[in-house]
Amino acid sequence: PRSTQSRSSAASDVYKRQPNPDCLQHDAHEFLLHLHEGAPKLFEHLTSLVESSFRCDRCGASRASALEQHVVMSVNTRSPTGTRYTLQEALDAWLQPEQASAGCIWDCPDLQCASTAAPMKLQTVRIAAPVLALHVKRWPADPRDVLDTSVLEPPLTLVFKGMAYRLRSFILHRGEKATEGHYVAVMHQPCGSNADWWLYDDAKRKAARSADLSTSQAWNLYLCFYEKAT
Repeated sequence: PRSTQSRSSAASDVYKRQPNPDCLQHDAHEFLLHLHEGAPKLFEHLTSLVESSFRCDRCGASRASALEQHVVMSVNTRSPTGTRYTLQEALDAWLQPEQASAGCIWDCPDLQCASTAAPMKLQTVRIAAPVLALHVKRWPADPRDVLDTSVLEPPLTLVFKGMAYRLRSFILHRGEKATEGHYVAVMHQPCGSNADWWLYDDAKRKAARSADLSTSQAWNLYLCFYEKAT
């Protein structure tokens, strides 16, 4: 379709306009954000509007901030207690309240309370993106450390803000550190043949086998894209 070709050409043009003379390596998540900075119009379908608010842990009074645009939602592979998440659980956890850091400057809006203790932070999705981009947080704080290799499967459907989303593509990473490795992409792309899913490995394209649709200790899920079901 013309619209698809136009988006593809625009993405290519953005990349060409922002050369990388120092040959810096970008991971797939960084590259996606790099393209967004250069051509935000391309990413309107990936943008959710999220309202962040803070709630007093003592009296429950809250204060909301301005709406924020989220093009990619970064989710954890494990719960705070170390339990492995499914991707649905990881997405649900992204929306759960969390304790603000101890360094958060806070004055309770209820003058009778006047607590300055770190509040709870909440995120409320006001407008959900037509296409949901999820980034799995695997890199350690120190890039020299080994990354998180928790097995995380991309389910064919997810529920976000009460709506169903269908898996359309995902990116896998192979490597032990953030500074090295290789990426491949798997895309749902019915082409009138027997294959609906295709594997892209550099310039190579082939019909994806069942094994290509599952992650393992060798290949780790890193980015995935879900389209709102109609």
